[in-house]
Amino acid sequence: MTRYLTKADLPHPFCELSDRTLDRWAASGLWPYPKRAGNLRFWTEDAIASAIDNLPEAPREVAAPFTRETATAAINKRWKRHRERLAAEQQQPGAAAP
Repeated sequence: MTRYLTKADLPHPFCELSDRTLDRWAASGLWPYPKRAGNLRFWTEDAIASAIDNLPEAPREVAAPFTRETATAAINKRWKRHRERLAAEQQQPGAAAP
């Protein structure tokens, strides 16, 4: 029995890709074209497994190792930007922050 996957059912890194990225990958042959039922886009599980197996390895640059300290620093940096954005919105009510 064939199992169908929506974008939310795709494996983790792929479910976060934009529809446009998946369309570009499909046009270049890296990803299968989705089947459509109205606005719903879905793929067969076999097609996705085959596409993932055939994806080329991306070159990776080795950065700082992922440790508790680097993870904490990244989270703190994100929250700092969030707090700054909230402060800017409070200073200028009604105006959207960039």
